[in-house]
Amino acid sequence: MPRSVVQVCEDFLDHSELLKDCSGFVSAVAREFGYGDVVRGNANSLRAKFGSEATTQLPLRFIGKNPNLATEYAGKGHLVLGGLTSTEMTYKDKSGREHRASMGHVVVVAPGGPSKPGKLSLADGREQPVRGGYPYCYQGAANVPYRLKLRTQVDLVFPSACLKDVIYAWLEVKG
Repeated sequence: MPRSVVQVCEDFLDHSELLKDCSGFVSAVAREFGYGDVVRGNANSLRAKFGSEATTQLPLRFIGKNPNLATEYAGKGHLVLGGLTSTEMTYKDKSGREHRASMGHVVVVAPGGPSKPGKLSLADGREQPVRGGYPYCYQGAANVPYRLKLRTQVDLVFPSACLKDVIYAWLEVKG
């Protein structure tokens, strides 16, 4: 019996090298399902592969900015990706101060959402508030506090100002 996306992600949480790199984590998961040629590159280039419905090429299928549909496809056992480029993660806060991202970020969406609001612990023990209502996910992260060895939430790992802009796509997983 083939392993599920969740099982593969859970196995890769023990690989410290994959936890240091979101695109490496996502690419490793994709390779397990035969999509290594499709899902490779850094976070910016991966996210660009599902830039719009018109530019997304099979076998990737564009979902867009619909977190509920992303969760639905993940619940059906498909490999669902979510992400933002560094440009998409650059924003101005309420005081007008610009936050410029140095790299993009990609995740593997997990079934079971939408996520719950509250506070979650980061890898360094600090707590961070989350608003809930977004997909659960697995990921690697360049930023040490976000190298979580468990399923987490999209609303924890992307800037809150950018949550509505996260783009999703899916790949069929044959069972």
